[in-house]
Amino acid sequence: GMNADWILFASIHKAKGLEAPRVHFLQFNLVPHKLARTKEQIKQEWNLFYVAITRAMVYLQYVEAEEKKKEGSDEEE
Repeated sequence: GMNADWILFASIHKAKGLEAPRVHFLQFNLVPHKLARTKEQIKQEWNLFYVAITRAMVYLQYVEAEEKKKEGSDEEE
């Protein structure tokens, strides 16, 4: 199992089956993913999100962040 000496960075797609005492979740407006177009795909994205945030055994920190825009552009990095 995991202990306090480890830090794991994982996408929501890789979180299934993992658990940790503390989970820090950083969200960049990626759920649902922009390529999820059908109702089923969008539902699957929200299910993955749910799985990711329920990996915390004791503590969950959730931070919603905005993506930084490229200087002089309306395009996001």
